[in-house]
Amino acid sequence: MLVDASDTPKISDFGLSRGIRQHLTQNPALTNHGQVSGKDYYCMADPSRPLPIKWLAPEVLALDKKKFTEASDVWAFGILMIEVYTDGQSPYSDKQCRHPKSRQLWDLDGVRHEVKNGFVHPQPSKCPGPLYDGVVVKCLSFKVGDRPKFKAIVIKMKVLVDTWGWSS
Repeated sequence: MLVDASDTPKISDFGLSRGIRQHLTQNPALTNHGQVSGKDYYCMADPSRPLPIKWLAPEVLALDKKKFTEASDVWAFGILMIEVYTDGQSPYSDKQCRHPKSRQLWDLDGVRHEVKNGFVHPQPSKCPGPLYDGVVVKCLSFKVGDRPKFKAIVIKMKVLVDTWGWSS
């Protein structure tokens, strides 16, 4: 968890983090909004670099050139919520994430295959239904355009906190 200058928390995997200030001085194509050449995405320059498969959205898994957008970040947030409500367990370690014949947990290739084919992570037992149905499932929508923007997620989370009293 990172906190920016205005005390806004940011979730980050340091392996994929970008040093915006450093790049601003070295690359004028980058803006202070983290956009590259006016586009709201960034790509992995080194295809041999290991990636966190379990947190990648289906559209990222399907591309040879890994392209990350707000929508793929929203997917990763949905997986983070799974981690939170499984007390930090690795995603896709649920009993429903097993090969049908061998009953072995999926390896990374199995996760990649299932996610690319529309599998949605099951609801953790500790995750309240309104949060899972109202936020997590929407974040894990297979269709990129069906995923909410982070601004909408914040609004929904505030409503859930106010409605259900989850502030403590």
